[in-house]
Amino acid sequence: MRNDDLLAALDAGMNSADAARAFGISRQRVSKIWHCARGDARLPSRVRAVGARSVVRQVSISASGCWEWARSRAPNGYGRLKIGTRTVYAHRAAWTLHFGPIPPGLFVCHRCDNPPCVRPDHLFLGTSADNVRDSIEKGRWGHRRPPRLHCGRGHERIAANLQPNGQCRPCNQAAVLRYAARRRERAHA
Repeated sequence: MRNDDLLAALDAGMNSADAARAFGISRQRVSKIWHCARGDARLPSRVRAVGARSVVRQVSISASGCWEWARSRAPNGYGRLKIGTRTVYAHRAAWTLHFGPIPPGLFVCHRCDNPPCVRPDHLFLGTSADNVRDSIEKGRWGHRRPPRLHCGRGHERIAANLQPNGQCRPCNQAAVLRYAARRRERAHA
């Protein structure tokens, strides 16, 4: 059996039970092959068929205009739902239903900064850096502490001043010079 043949059969409309029988494997294996091949980019056909109507029934509309996921939520506040054996974030499922696959390496970010929101026009695709930049611009980055713009000795934390490990280059150079001076003093004493 080739996975390509199984995927072609599923894409042609064969359900997972029939595919499992036809290819002599379990339904769980069919699901695993399908999800591994598609990643998080596509949702099972039974969910795609119901589409937005299913999502709309699971939301409540807040005063801010957000469509908040009214079902299960993760501890971080994001809505979540089960699709087959997988748990996915509701905002990612909403994006996929409305706009199509999520390209690898991109995240579904919220314009409204409301984790349970699944309203399509409140969502946008971006990289991790885009999400952090958006967070900083809106003043909600590092809610535990503000981002460090300077090292402890006041040097600006810019690329030219940072070593690959994130330490301050001028501070490390000064420490090397102090260490060398101490060694010279000990050698002459």
